[in-house]
Amino acid sequence: MPLTCIFDMKRILVTGGSGFIGSAIVKKLRDAGNFVVPLSRKNDDDDAICVDLSCRSAVFSVLSGRCFDAIFHLAASGVSPENEKDSSLLHLNAGGTQNLLDAIETLPVCPIVVAGSWTEYGKNSSGLLIETDCCMPESQYGIAKLASTHIARAWSIRTKRPL
Repeated sequence: MPLTCIFDMKRILVTGGSGFIGSAIVKKLRDAGNFVVPLSRKNDDDDAICVDLSCRSAVFSVLSGRCFDAIFHLAASGVSPENEKDSSLLHLNAGGTQNLLDAIETLPVCPIVVAGSWTEYGKNSSGLLIETDCCMPESQYGIAKLASTHIARAWSIRTKRPL
């Protein structure tokens, strides 16, 4: 089913809304008539929320009292290879995911999509990955994305909110 059919005429938050994938999703959802609120570290959209997800108090402040029909969490730092050994990515990505989830816990329940990455799996000999493969990340980015996935799963179980 096309993305535009599932979320027609909704108020949607897209973290990482100025990124490569996020900006494409924002455009597609807006073209379908949705009110889309991008969240980004950059302020390049009139409707955007500009905040660093790793700053817990700022995340709580900008999301307090808001209401969304769906959330796409695509925000991530360090996807490029030059950041392969950047140990701050765990704080930025996993910490940012935790801050976002904790902040939206005070909001009405809505569907949340948390984007993963192939880097969570690392490389395997066949070159093909399936979701049941063992995760063996080989970079700080992959480790941070896998931690974010585990954080989101634990949050969902604890709060009984769907992901």
